[in-house]
Amino acid sequence: MVDSDEDLVWRVRRGERNAFSLLVERYEQPALLVARGILPSWHDAADAVQDAFVTAYVQINRLWSPHKFGAWFLRSVRRQALWHRRRRVVRERHMVSAGTDAAYEAPKEIVAPVDVVSIIARLPEQECVVVTMRHLQEMSVMEIARVTGRPVGTVTKQLSRAYARMRPWLESEG
Repeated sequence: MVDSDEDLVWRVRRGERNAFSLLVERYEQPALLVARGILPSWHDAADAVQDAFVTAYVQINRLWSPHKFGAWFLRSVRRQALWHRRRRVVRERHMVSAGTDAAYEAPKEIVAPVDVVSIIARLPEQECVVVTMRHLQEMSVMEIARVTGRPVGTVTKQLSRAYARMRPWLESEG
């Protein structure tokens, strides 16, 4: 049986550390996809996600609706990723103004002909979450509904919309 987000949040509030690790396992992949949609590298995305998890742990008592942990957390990931991107731009501008070799570029990441993960990252947050849970975490539609607190029909509709949105992207990229 899969615990709902709401159950896990209440357990975290009671001091059960392993409950937060279950939330981390559940939302790590969707969070990385959201952050990677904003940041230029997986390393930067992982940093932003780690910062968001720390913030979520510290501020979990401020969450008004524990059943909405996923949406609350992914908004935090988005804010962290945007903050990391702004900080990176400021740092690069500072390097240029200080005369540091701005022509240096970090090595490009190796990307498969069709990078499905980056395509999933383009989806709106809620669709990104359900597609990640369904295909990267191999959860059933029923499990996704239970975890997210949404009706099965809503999850099915979100998956359908996500597939329709992804189809032209996949076709255009190979």
